[in-house]
Amino acid sequence: MLNTLGSVFDLGLLMATDSKGEKKGMKVPKDYPKAFKWYRKAADRGHAEAQCGIADMHHSGQGVPRNDIEVAYRRNDLFERRRALMQQWAVFLAGAEKKGIRFDR
Repeated sequence: MLNTLGSVFDLGLLMATDSKGEKKGMKVPKDYPKAFKWYRKAADRGHAEAQCGIADMHHSGQGVPRNDIEVAYRRNDLFERRRALMQQWAVFLAGAEKKGIRFDR
């Protein structure tokens, strides 16, 4: 069983592209349906790059039927997560500023 989110994503990446595997001396044949399966497992556990991989596969129709609604859903989910993280960061910075903590640029 693959335990880390990164390893689940990497398996999908290896099956979707040759480039990463060739750099590590491995040759993994492209298998888009299997790549999608591994991307989905990682995306369902919150892996952002896997979300992008799923959106790209739905956009291009590689391994799955072309589906613009799924592309929009996945990309919107990523934007919402980024927005939430940016709000948390802004709250942290505001709290740090009130305590006199300064961050050099």
